[in-house]
Amino acid sequence: MHMWLSLFNATVVTSIMIFKNTGALPLVPVIISIFQAFVASFLAGLIVPAAPYGKKLALERFSCQEGTFQFAIISNMPVCLWMATVLSFLFAILNVGFSDVLLMVALSSIPLAFIISLVTTFLLTPVAMNLSNRITN
Repeated sequence: MHMWLSLFNATVVTSIMIFKNTGALPLVPVIISIFQAFVASFLAGLIVPAAPYGKKLALERFSCQEGTFQFAIISNMPVCLWMATVLSFLFAILNVGFSDVLLMVALSSIPLAFIISLVTTFLLTPVAMNLSNRITN
């Protein structure tokens, strides 16, 4: 399931962020950027598995019941924040390089990337689970 969510997030976040920054969706740069984002988010998710932290946050800190809307939102926040941060810094490095504005560019794109990632994850988790179950069963 992690692979599918990484792919969905990479596709949606990359497309929206490129459109926001350029006003267009050029096909080849979008495809290359989606591939870069997919690899980065997949590897980042393997290095720092934020999902257990999200579950712990929702259950212990906020006393949410599993299966509720509140649990789904709160438990996905650490994952989406991690992905938004990784993708924001990756694309800031790729687009502006290691310059004086790198930190400003990366930090300014995190809030929008986080919101897009959270909505995408929330809406497409059932699709990712269905795809994973079909492939593994």
